[in-house]
Amino acid sequence: MYERLGAWSETSAVVEALKQGIIQLEDIEVKKMTDEGQLDKSAPLTERQTEILRLTAEGKTNFLIGLQLGIKERTVKSHYSSRLETCGYPGIFERLNVQSRTAAVVRGLQLGLFSLEDISS
Repeated sequence: MYERLGAWSETSAVVEALKQGIIQLEDIEVKKMTDEGQLDKSAPLTERQTEILRLTAEGKTNFLIGLQLGIKERTVKSHYSSRLETCGYPGIFERLNVQSRTAAVVRGLQLGLFSLEDISS
C-alpha cells in the first residue's frame, strides 16, 4: 500500500508524502488521546523522547532505535507507552496526547520538535 511512496510503514509514508509536498503539515488533523489532555508546548518531550521520535520518523523500528541509542527495545517501547499514574512519568503518547506513532511524529513536526530536514531518508 505504501510502496508507491517508497515507504514500508504508515509513518514512513506520511513523512515521505510531506517531503514530496503531496500533503501539507497544517492539513493533517491528529486524533487526540483524550479531550482533556493539555499539551505543554514549551517542553512537551524530554531530549531522549524527542530523539526516539525523530528516529521513528526516519522509519526505524524499536529494535534499530534501541541499537542506535544503546538501549533495549523494551526501553524504546516504554518511552512511548509509559503513563504518569503507573510509571511516574508520562510517555510520548501521553505527553503529546496522541494514540499512535504516526500521530506522534506528525504532532512533533507540528510543534517544531524537529523538521523534515532533520529526518534522514
